[in-house]
Amino acid sequence: MQTVGSVLRTERLRQGLTIDAISLETKISTARLQALEADELDRFPSPFLYKSFAKQVARRLRIDEKSIAPILDSQASSMRTPLVPGEEERRLPNVPALDNLAQRTGTRWLIPTISLVAVLAASSGVFEWREHSVAKPKGSASVSLQSVMNILHTPSGTAPAANPLPSQPGPAPATQPIPTKAIEEPQIAASATPAPSQVRLELAALENVWISVVSDGKFIFSGVLSRSESKSFSSREVARLKVGNAGGVSVNYNGRKIGPLGARGSVCTAIFTATNFEIVEPQQHAELTQDISGNE
Repeated sequence: MQTVGSVLRTERLRQGLTIDAISLETKISTARLQALEADELDRFPSPFLYKSFAKQVARRLRIDEKSIAPILDSQASSMRTPLVPGEEERRLPNVPALDNLAQRTGTRWLIPTISLVAVLAASSGVFEWREHSVAKPKGSASVSLQSVMNILHTPSGTAPAANPLPSQPGPAPATQPIPTKAIEEPQIAASATPAPSQVRLELAALENVWISVVSDGKFIFSGVLSRSESKSFSSREVARLKVGNAGGVSVNYNGRKIGPLGARGSVCTAIFTATNFEIVEPQQHAELTQDISGNE
């Protein structure tokens, strides 16, 4: 039975091209090209990525894509879409029964509690003993008598200087109301056009939204973007984006604004390569009609 890998390999050898030459022109790694020709489908993270690489190589070898489309779809349908980090089943920890835990810890705090009460009682006794044993400071009576004599010898018509009254704070300035302004969509700073072999995503949150990003098979971010917050991500070959609120984030892909990926409140997963992108969840597919190099 003829496979996509055998078709690509036969045509490449017929034209006298090496895998290194194909890799240099398509920006696909030699390891990916070897797996493509050997039909090793498990070497690709998703069916979309496998089909995207196969189509790029077929265009380079000037093979009619329609001639290999049935075989390509058949092989891709046998692949399993990998789970996004966080979707795996989690095993609950082995927690001991509460009744056994209560029996073991019922008397654990008895001895520390008794020790604490004893220390507090001893500290209180020592403090009270020190209060009664310390004598009053000498000279306090003479100081009071000297104060009375000074008042009696004060010349008539003069009064002892009174303590100045603390200055009264002036009235607080009236607070000017802060004009409110509707929050607009955050402006994403213009960046240099990425190379054809790279994927650059710029995300701008229109409201609070949860996102998860996997770059070249590695998990790099998972969290909540607050309203008007923006983030940028770059990948060499492929990026996988999952959005918990598809209508709450605007996506800028390789310098092109594609806006929200779906309806507000819906969960959406999309895969991006250097030349196109596809929405794989929910089952609504969207591809760019023109790649970065300008080929239809």
